[in-house]
Amino acid sequence: MNPKHSLSSHKPLLRGWIGTAGLFAIATVPAFATDDALKFTRADVDASGSLTLSEFRTTLSKSARQEQILKKFNRADANRDKLVTLAEWNLYKSSDDDSPETDKDTARFNALDLNADSSLSYEEFAPTRPGKSFVDTRRRFLRADTDDNNALSLAEWLVYKDDSLPDNNEPISRFSIADLDGNGELTLDEFATNFPPKKTAGYILKKFNKKDDNEDGVLTPDEWDSGADPD
Repeated sequence: MNPKHSLSSHKPLLRGWIGTAGLFAIATVPAFATDDALKFTRADVDASGSLTLSEFRTTLSKSARQEQILKKFNRADANRDKLVTLAEWNLYKSSDDDSPETDKDTARFNALDLNADSSLSYEEFAPTRPGKSFVDTRRRFLRADTDDNNALSLAEWLVYKDDSLPDNNEPISRFSIADLDGNGELTLDEFATNFPPKKTAGYILKKFNKKDDNEDGVLTPDEWDSGADPD
């Protein structure tokens, strides 16, 4: 049976192709599906299960400007493959598409995502905290990374930007973040990561020496005072 031919003969159904290892399945939605689902069906003129930019354009107002169309398409195209699948469409439509703040935060995410892998590494996240210390920035990143995969998804980024992170996140000690080699001690260089760039080397050295009770050139957790701020 020719699946493409078979699909085209069933107009009440929402058609979609899901390909895995050369196998295809038909994702169908009844004719009473939501307006958004039906809009996807009508736009998917070749019944491929995904929308090209030209097909996606038909879901928007005829007065929409090209830059607006591209912005919305790129927002919907979560995996950046130049196609919007039904799953991506549903996610796109379920978000508050008309929210200026959501649009702004999504655009910021895309701008920060330099390698276009739909996630933010720490290095991509760091420019959002200009003038802050490594420890402060890294601590925020780790708190936002709720699934602990060392990267922020768009969903995690939007939660972070909305200040709605769960309250049950365990606090991350500044000492453990500064301890870059994980040996349980802080060298002067590691201690310095607690301070913003504007602090001078002399200021940091003075603080370090004040805490280094036994003058052995490293700080233990006890000398640090169990994660207290360096000041």
